[in-house]
Amino acid sequence: GKYYSGEDPVTPGHEVLTRLLYLGINVHWFLTGEGPMMANDPGTRLPAGAKPVRMIPVLGQVPAGIPEVKEQDIIDYVALPDAPDNSFALVVQGESMTGSNIQHGDYVIFVPKADIKPGDVVVALNEFNAAMVKQYMLKDGQPWLISTNPAFPSFQVNGAYRVVGKVVDVVRRIKV
Repeated sequence: GKYYSGEDPVTPGHEVLTRLLYLGINVHWFLTGEGPMMANDPGTRLPAGAKPVRMIPVLGQVPAGIPEVKEQDIIDYVALPDAPDNSFALVVQGESMTGSNIQHGDYVIFVPKADIKPGDVVVALNEFNAAMVKQYMLKDGQPWLISTNPAFPSFQVNGAYRVVGKVVDVVRRIKV
């Protein structure tokens, strides 16, 4: 490619590298021309200190039947090292969790049906199966979904709201 030959010395960005990983192309081969072209080739080795990357599906919505996610539920992929095998991502909409430093546009990485404890940040569905990110807490022994930005409401977990997963990571893309 133009990068390897030196014709285009600009390092490829996150989006290009993510697409290469999705296609199964060995990024080391792409950047240096060394090693096998395909990432699943038995001869592929990671550079010293590098961690393998997993492609985490980004869901447009959280389907009511998690973890029965269908291909049409996936809107993108985010590449992360050390992500749990059964994890998914959502793009945060709104500012109800800014008290937990979760901002509009962040990716939350969550594991469906994980063990939830008070204080955990969770993904929950409302009565319309719309996803929300909240902090799980107990008040007087009753489960609540708390907005960490006090300008937004909190909700008692009942038939209208149910927890479907535990947030295990937050990823923020910096736009330059």
